Formats: sequence, C-alpha cells, structure tokens
Amino acid sequence: MRNSNVFSLLGATNHADKQREKNDFYETPKEAVEELLKYEKFDGEIWECACGKNAIVNVLKEKQYEEIYYSDIIDRGVGADIIDFLQSDRKTKNIITNPPFKLATKFLRKAIELTENKIVLLLRIQFLEGKERYEIFKQHPPSKVYVFVNRVNPLIDGKPYSQSAMCLAWFVWDKSYNGDTIIKWLKY
Repeated sequence: MRNSNVFSLLGATNHADKQREKNDFYETPKEAVEELLKYEKFDGEIWECACGKNAIVNVLKEKQYEEIYYSDIIDRGVGADIIDFLQSDRKTKNIITNPPFKLATKFLRKAIELTENKIVLLLRIQFLEGKERYEIFKQHPPSKVYVFVNRVNPLIDGKPYSQSAMCLAWFVWDKSYNGDTIIKWLKY
C-alpha cells in the first residue's frame, strides 16, 4: 500500500495537499502569457476554460484577440460562464488554459475532443512523464513544448507564490501539424 493511501486511512493528509490552493487555483503571470503569444498565433475563437480571474483572458484582449469565450467551474466575479469543462460538449477552434494540475490529463483528453485547431496548456514539465500520458502522446503528440528557462511563480491573490519549485512549460497541440515535437526555451 502506498503511503498516500495509509495517510487517507488514518485521516491524515499528504504534506503537498495541505499547501495546495483550493481547486488548484494558481493564476498565470501576465509575462508568461505574453511570452507564449510572441510565438503562437490563433485563428478563430479561443476558449479559456479554467479562466479563474481572467489572467490569460486579459492578456488575449490586450493583444487584440476578439473572439474569446471564457468559463470556469467557480464564479470568481469576472463575468465568466460557469461551466464544468470536463462535462461540456461545447466545440471551439482553440483552447488556452492553465488547468488545475491534478486534472491536467483529463483536461487534455477533453480538449482533444472539443478543439478544432490548437490546444495550449500551461503544465509542469513532469507532464511528459507517465504511462497514461504516453498513450495520449502516441496518438496526439504535442507540436511544441515551450519550456521556461526560469521558474514561473504562479500567483495567489495576484502575488507570486514564492514557494513554487515547479518548472512550467506551455504545451501546444496544433491539429494541423504532422511533424515531431519541437522543444523551445523561453526566457522572461
């Protein structure tokens, strides 16, 4: 039996779970989105399906993207539609989001089902690991992975989460791309 199961049986929580924000709500720094948009362009609607407080949406608007639809499972007071993305059947051209890390694989599967053009997810670099994701990658390899050279501190209440030790990357799936995955490094 794994230690995490023992903790659950004893009513204890894993150390990492104690420190997690509720619903894995970590906002995306503006600079991280701006860096992505230097290299990726989007045609048609963009759906930000875990919009939080509109960190990504606001940058898209600043960069003159007009066809933006945004939603979240929780009402955070930004005018987003309240939708459980994992239960949705809403089709779109593109998705850009920073999904809850604990649901990232489920978000990817759903995005593959609903998206016509591009899927862009801000994920830990460790997302490349694992048998389940390997099976997804065999059928749907990312076209690009933009790895941040410096650690990106997600935000909590607009302030950098200073305890972050995560290496993050933008993972891009372009449904029109048929080549090998390209890895690029981003500085910001």
